[in-house]
Amino acid sequence: MKYDIPISLPNIKLTKYINLTPGMSLSGNVYTREYKYSYVKADSAVKIDTIGPAFKTPYQLSFSASMNTRLYGTMRFTKGRLQGIRHTMVPSISFSYTPDYTEQYYQNVRINNSSRVTLDSKGNYFLDKDGKPITSGDIRRVSIFDPTKTASLYGAASGSIGFGINNTLEAKVKSKSDTAAKESQKITLIDNFGISGSYNLIAQEYNLSNLSFTANSRVQKFDINLGGSLDPYLFVQDPLYPKVGRRVNEFMFSKGQGLARLQNFNFSLGRRFSPHGADKPKESKNGTEGQLKQINKNINDYVDWNVPWSFNFSYQFSLNKNGLATPETISGMTFQGDLSITEKWKFSVSSGFDFKNSGLTYTNLTVHRDLHCWEMNFNWTPVANPLYGRVSNYSFDLRVKSSLLQELKLSRRNSFYDRGGF
Repeated sequence: MKYDIPISLPNIKLTKYINLTPGMSLSGNVYTREYKYSYVKADSAVKIDTIGPAFKTPYQLSFSASMNTRLYGTMRFTKGRLQGIRHTMVPSISFSYTPDYTEQYYQNVRINNSSRVTLDSKGNYFLDKDGKPITSGDIRRVSIFDPTKTASLYGAASGSIGFGINNTLEAKVKSKSDTAAKESQKITLIDNFGISGSYNLIAQEYNLSNLSFTANSRVQKFDINLGGSLDPYLFVQDPLYPKVGRRVNEFMFSKGQGLARLQNFNFSLGRRFSPHGADKPKESKNGTEGQLKQINKNINDYVDWNVPWSFNFSYQFSLNKNGLATPETISGMTFQGDLSITEKWKFSVSSGFDFKNSGLTYTNLTVHRDLHCWEMNFNWTPVANPLYGRVSNYSFDLRVKSSLLQELKLSRRNSFYDRGGF
């Protein structure tokens, strides 16, 4: 029997502005027997003795805590339409720790006659059941309650400190017209700009993780997203890895090479064009909140029969750099559009252009037919890029439409899965 008991603790206010949330978790199993292992050198085998029956309840206790606050900064202007800019900053830090319980619930077991000597993380010999050094043979750390479970020879403790900071930038602008309903309006310049990372308290080296950053905004209905990661550790030249180099357990700033190296970066810019009012969220009394949220979040995955036409485009750029190697980039544009031919017929197309390979990407043409409680699709792929192992094809689909999609006048688009790239 397995049990898991989260222990909720009340939030604590520090100096009125800092929120501290501690937590604990108790988990474990209930066993009816215990095992004892001994190595038989003559047979090169492990002997297993059963102890019990008796109820045993090994447990594991984990600790955690998180702390955050919110800071505001405002800059006001007296000239022009711009009245002010507000910067909201949310720093946070978290801590988690789980002690090593393998010393209590696992036994170091020799499994063969190998002459290899195994040492623990402190350079000491592993000990057998009698407390004597195991001087030869491969060793496994085996659970005394389940012979099929093993653990790391160097313990199973875990502990880390997570940190991050999120930023939002908003502007307050006067309305253009004096007769407007509102004298001013708020405009979000940056929805979110964040940096995060963690520090491993247990690891022997490379304790600091890569630093991840994200940013997104919406400007004039254009969705802008970017993100990436930075590697703070040093790479040095190595003849065994001439292109990439070798990563060493030293920070770049300690050698005067900057704070971190850009490891990967991605950027996307996109917008949806459609008639006025077409972007109103779908509502229904029959659908659950989760279903409607999923549909509205992924509306491009559906054919909307209430919208006579729509067009979406997106530009994507990504960069990946492994150590000292030359960066690899991908750059391309994709687009998708549909047009209602009649009330029950709709034509859609999806394609794109790969700027790196200078060619069209996967192109698909679809004819949709709304049959009320059924839907029919004819799909044709005239262009399939062989660089990604794709081939031209066509398909015909006839399927039942769910009652919720019937009510919302939506049809599910076919999903195509690529191996990667564009």
